[in-house]
Amino acid sequence: YDYDRDVAYIPASLVTTVINGTGNSTTPSDPTQSYTKGDVNGNGQIDAADYLMVMDSLLGKYTMSSSQRKVADVNGNGQVDAADYLMIMDCLLGKITL
Repeated sequence: YDYDRDVAYIPASLVTTVINGTGNSTTPSDPTQSYTKGDVNGNGQIDAADYLMVMDSLLGKYTMSSSQRKVADVNGNGQVDAADYLMIMDCLLGKITL
């Protein structure tokens, strides 16, 4: 995916506002309180947005909060790495259940 060239569209229902246009922050529910491993954006499901957030984090394009890192560490090894990324991908493909 080339961020300078490619365009992707996602339904508005899958978007969680973290910072709105006024610069004021909103606080999404804390995914560490009650969460599903792999649900990095805290929307209640493991989806492509979670996969992309982990990928962008690994590439240094996105910095996850500590709560997001805990949820993204699906294999429980204490770090978010390529293994977590691949496990989320396999979950999306229906190969595994997280």
